[in-house]
Amino acid sequence: MVKPWKQISSKLIGDFRIFKLRSDVKISPRTGKEHDFYVLDSVNWVNVVAVTPDQQLVMVEQYRHGSNTVELEIPGGMMDAGETDPVATAVRELREETGYEGDHARLLGRIHANPAILTNTCFTVLVEKLPVEARRAIRLRRRSGDAAGAGGGSDETRRRRKNRPPPRRRRAVPLRFVAKGN
Repeated sequence: MVKPWKQISSKLIGDFRIFKLRSDVKISPRTGKEHDFYVLDSVNWVNVVAVTPDQQLVMVEQYRHGSNTVELEIPGGMMDAGETDPVATAVRELREETGYEGDHARLLGRIHANPAILTNTCFTVLVEKLPVEARRAIRLRRRSGDAAGAGGGSDETRRRRKNRPPPRRRRAVPLRFVAKGN
């Protein structure tokens, strides 16, 4: 049976705004030897599966610095300080990134995206019944770098936007296209 490792010490290596890096020393329950591990403390985040009444999956196109590529992704983002409800965060992120607001938002699941080195949880939220008229009403506008959308977001969100690139473009992709992997 796999047993937890006993932590001997933990040392903060650095605080990098969106995550903190720390070094933990733990003892292996199998060998009794000490080992050093690096851990990234990060806030929880949400991914939003947003579906229009005509079965289109809403996605955003954005530049990603880690991969140095433009990616087409489902909306999502970090939970701001003080936010405890992933469904409310998902609704906020969807509005900020796409301008869409929908009904019947519900939690689909939660995972630890990379439990080997990350401490956070990633929540996936489904938002359905996005009004068709919202597509016509959305006005893309430049907001110090974040996505198009209707809402201004929290103070923390506005602070994070300060140095981001221009707004993301949103797209709707037929679910049958996504499901088939084409």
